[in-house]
Amino acid sequence: MTTKAVWYHKRANLDPELVSRITKELQDAIPIIYPEFAFNKYLVRGNFHDKIDQDLFKELLPSMAVALKQIGIYDMWHRTGLVSATSYQPVKIHRDDIEGSVNPKTIALNFPIYNCEESITSFYEIKEGVEIIETQEREISSGKPWTKIADSCLEEVDSVVISEPTWLRVNKYHGVKLKMEKTTRIAASLRFRPEPLDYVDSL
Repeated sequence: MTTKAVWYHKRANLDPELVSRITKELQDAIPIIYPEFAFNKYLVRGNFHDKIDQDLFKELLPSMAVALKQIGIYDMWHRTGLVSATSYQPVKIHRDDIEGSVNPKTIALNFPIYNCEESITSFYEIKEGVEIIETQEREISSGKPWTKIADSCLEEVDSVVISEPTWLRVNKYHGVKLKMEKTTRIAASLRFRPEPLDYVDSL
């Protein structure tokens, strides 16, 4: 039997009014911070995009700062990336952490921006008794390393629709499936250093 993690995703339970403002700020920030992202005019390759001015991004998201300060993790906010998926370029199954990394990536806080209700983020565990060969590759757009494995070695164990801010275990195999074709799906993914693991575990 496949051994499951304690949790794969958790709702962030942030102030709904702040979340509404954050969503609007994210939508307004994208054309400024990443002009290549024009809604319904997908022009960029890859799935994870963080080669952006992080300081400017934070300036454009004052409500995000308020929300993170309210739960005591603002000073841990390290980077923000945009996670995109289309029917012809889905987020393939992978995990973000790399064996032996100095700064392991265990969790991320994802915020929906466009069409996230039309996608499903699924989590996977390695099947028992299969021979596994993990490979370490670099994501096309960010150049960040990530770990992949043959899909046939995995079984789906959980899934979530990111229709509101959600904590994800990115050190577990995960991927994004689109419910509809011809859809561009964009979310913001916040990363922290150090990671607020105790806080998220307590939710």
